[in-house]
Amino acid sequence: MSIFFTIFFNSVYAQTPEDQITLSGDLQNNPVAQDILKKIEQSKKWIAQIEQRNFENSKRQLELEQKRAEVLQSLEDDLRKWEELWSYYTFDNVLERALENSPAKDTSSIYDHPLKFTASKIDAGREALQKIILEGGSPEQARDAFTKAAKITRAEMLSVNALYNVLNNNAYYNQQVLFESDGKFNYELSGEELRKYYQDFRTNPEYLDANPFDVTSWEDLSKTNPSTECRPGHVLVYRNHADDYVCTTEYTAEMWMRHNMGKIVDSSYEEPNPVITEQKFNKDRILQKVSNLNSKIESMQAHYEEQLLEIIKKYDSLLADIKSDKYVEERRILENPLKSNYDSKKIMSQQIMDIREKFNDLEKNTLVEKDEVLKILENQHILSVEEFIDIYKSDDEIAIEWNYSYPIFYSPAYNFPQSESSSIIKTSFDDDLFGLVVDDTSLKNAFGKKIHSLKLGQLIQIASDITNHDDTSKKFVYLVEIRDEQNQIVQPLKWITGQLDSNQTLNLGLSWIPKNTGNFYADVFLGPNLDFVSHTETILISVVSPDQLS
Repeated sequence: MSIFFTIFFNSVYAQTPEDQITLSGDLQNNPVAQDILKKIEQSKKWIAQIEQRNFENSKRQLELEQKRAEVLQSLEDDLRKWEELWSYYTFDNVLERALENSPAKDTSSIYDHPLKFTASKIDAGREALQKIILEGGSPEQARDAFTKAAKITRAEMLSVNALYNVLNNNAYYNQQVLFESDGKFNYELSGEELRKYYQDFRTNPEYLDANPFDVTSWEDLSKTNPSTECRPGHVLVYRNHADDYVCTTEYTAEMWMRHNMGKIVDSSYEEPNPVITEQKFNKDRILQKVSNLNSKIESMQAHYEEQLLEIIKKYDSLLADIKSDKYVEERRILENPLKSNYDSKKIMSQQIMDIREKFNDLEKNTLVEKDEVLKILENQHILSVEEFIDIYKSDDEIAIEWNYSYPIFYSPAYNFPQSESSSIIKTSFDDDLFGLVVDDTSLKNAFGKKIHSLKLGQLIQIASDITNHDDTSKKFVYLVEIRDEQNQIVQPLKWITGQLDSNQTLNLGLSWIPKNTGNFYADVFLGPNLDFVSHTETILISVVSPDQLS
């Protein structure tokens, strides 16, 4: 056994002949020793093969890295050549060439050239991508952020296209806001507003350009002078072609100014703000839609009330005729010469009773018929209103609120938020309300029309024109508190906060729904903040019962 261990621990792994292990003596015939020797020799061969493979792999890896570096450099060279070749067609260079001789090159607006808006979206995408990369996001997250920020939706394309046409004098702003967000025109809803531009064909610029010698068109309208005061809703315009002055609607004045056919000479007229953005356009479009919807509801309500009055007058006339006929027949019986004896008087009394019973039944039937007709009319009106509302229930740009017996459309996104409290301290100060001026405080119904009295349960607004006459923008708070004839507060202070730019005017209103009839007083307050508010005006509110039509 000692010989066996000596051989095991003195194994040699060299490949030279002199280092090989040999067996001598009895070990040559020992199968165990021979097996160990074979395994040792085999291990040496394996080790040598592994070392050779490692050497070859190492050499191949070096060659592969060299090839990879060469290919990468070649690809970079090809990419640089490709970029140089196609740089002419990159978006940045296309934009630069497109704006080279364009008036939009030096403007800040992104809407006066189609590619400027696209560039703004690409820049937004690049910023979003860079932000994700800096925050350690994955390539997929960076790509998704770019796509989300740079994509242009169909609604955006429609809005931007409308603004481009307006800024390039291809369309009228007040007409473009009449279109829906999907680009369609709702003639039933907005047709009336559009027709205001073309109510008189003689004032249409296209007609006047095509008929420059139409004396009637010029002379019939030119009956004013530079000092003429136009009626509300109209402005005084100097017409270049005719060298005269004329009062026209603001819509016609807008068309003439756009076609360089005239200019406004009425100092009270304020031209629309030329700074327009997609956000402002969408706001004006939605608010115009709300206004048109409420005007439609108002027209339906007015038509219903006209029919109501007509039916009431008709049946009042019928009842008056019944009473008149009844009186005539009674007089005929009473004037009968055969009324001296007792029997004649008895007969006459019976005849009068019969007449009265007949006409009472007729009057009763007429009243029942009147109520039924009024009920039918009311149901038809309610059905018409509900069918109209159903069309816009799924419109996510507007919301509907019921006011007494008819709906009011409004925009949740652009309504001034109202707040309420009874703990505001009302003070007075002598600083011209910090440059803020309150004017034309009045009552308005839900459609924005001025009223002098209202029905119980009817929504109203206490509205005022707030103007900032300062040279800088000013924050404001507009408050209203309502009390009854006993000086008890029935509506705690409600207020609206906001900001006015220099020389900007806003018409603001705070709502109230009366719960009782009688006279009430609305106290109006204004200030730069809730710590400084001052009383500006008190107006009377007369509330009548619902059955009294205003």
